[in-house]
Amino acid sequence: MQRIRYVIVFFAVFGFGISSYVGCGTPPPAGEGGTNSTTDGGGSTDSTGINSNKNANSNKNANSNKNANSNKNANTNSNKNTNDNKPGPPITVTWVPADGSEIGVQDCVTLKFSSEPSQSKAKRSAEVIQDGSSSPVAADFTITGTEGKICPFSLLFYGTKYKFSYKVTDPNVKTKTYTGSATFTTKKAPTSTKPLEVGAGVNLKLKGLKSPAALQSLLGSVNPDQIPPILLTLHSRDKGAKGKLLYVGGLGVAPPGGKAHQGKDVMNTKTPVSLALDGTFNANSFYVGPTNFILSISGFNLQLEDLRITGIFTADGKSIKTAVLEGVIDPELIKAQFGIDACATLLRDDCFKNKDGKNRVRIVGDLVGIENPLGFSAFMTSPLYLQSGVLTSSKLDVYFNQEVKDADVKLTFSTCSGSSSAADKPCDTTKGATITPTKVDGTFALDKSKKFGQFTAKAGFTASTWYKVNLSAKNAKGKEFKTFLLFKTQ
Repeated sequence: MQRIRYVIVFFAVFGFGISSYVGCGTPPPAGEGGTNSTTDGGGSTDSTGINSNKNANSNKNANSNKNANSNKNANTNSNKNTNDNKPGPPITVTWVPADGSEIGVQDCVTLKFSSEPSQSKAKRSAEVIQDGSSSPVAADFTITGTEGKICPFSLLFYGTKYKFSYKVTDPNVKTKTYTGSATFTTKKAPTSTKPLEVGAGVNLKLKGLKSPAALQSLLGSVNPDQIPPILLTLHSRDKGAKGKLLYVGGLGVAPPGGKAHQGKDVMNTKTPVSLALDGTFNANSFYVGPTNFILSISGFNLQLEDLRITGIFTADGKSIKTAVLEGVIDPELIKAQFGIDACATLLRDDCFKNKDGKNRVRIVGDLVGIENPLGFSAFMTSPLYLQSGVLTSSKLDVYFNQEVKDADVKLTFSTCSGSSSAADKPCDTTKGATITPTKVDGTFALDKSKKFGQFTAKAGFTASTWYKVNLSAKNAKGKEFKTFLLFKTQ
């Protein structure tokens, strides 16, 4: 984490250094006077008057040259200002592939501009909307010279029509914009594929960051194996070629010494972040989310809003071939952790306002999956780990990757207070927290699958209170698994 902090500070300082250097301007080349003052005649004159005439001519020539340069500069500036305020030729687009074509669920669409639009990221926008939907699909829009690309971040649905729209700005007149759109239909779902089997475990690890570009450079200096894997189990899915599915899982523990994740990784029981991902599947693809999720990296809790994971199963239906993670973060988290106003420096072009008018940044990463047959594990998925503002009437959701019995599941409760770092370490005694065991009357009941249960507090939970819930469960072979959950009520 210290390496990450140094790299972020480096980018902020480096960026400021460049802008400061450019802002200072460039000194005039030698020979082009750095002053506009001139000296009129009136100098001393010798007895012959020769020196006097020579100086006068010299001054006259100097003034003449000055006026000529002045006129030349005035004309140049006048022409430059005229060109800057005059729109260029109308900008039209040739779509590649052509409007109405078929595209893949992971394809980008290319735009060939008739002339170069503004290259500023702030002066262009794009939208990808599924037919019949009012909410656009998040997409990246890049322009290099006269070529642009619109790339949806997550996978598109098979056999579905999408409208791609763009807006670009004239390079000379920022108020002059050009718009256009084209419609594409994604290819039909393949028929010779096998969906992931129920009970399969998958280790998803970060392969690389696609967006924002500034964070791509940042993570380029960080070993992906420093970031814990997301360990998912397919809890349930419909029978057939497509339907609904549910993933449950949590964060794993990165192997020591920066070694690559291989095969089976253990669940993180020191920072037990868990999640449940509802979604759909179609042939070899899946689409889950949106939901919220807290990704804890070296003690830094990064809350992902609007989390979505889409991907392609392997041909044998045992793992995930490729996947994309997409989520939104609050840049204030970066400011609180590192003291950097990311929207004013590092992520200036990547910040946007959400529906509440607050700054947000969308992050997108490529994930790779490997088959991971987890040992017996339990996931407390709701409330979220470290979630605050939880309703006092909320139920606790618990998933297991193997069948259990009611009698083999035990929940105990404590309240926490007095921590100097209550937002992320509310029950840490080294931060001054006091942990008080408390009794919460309620019932825990399993559903028919014997792999999901809910705890319902009879009288609800106490308001404005941090709770720690300890869970102990055993599988049919007597293997025990322990974990806990921290949350705060309204």
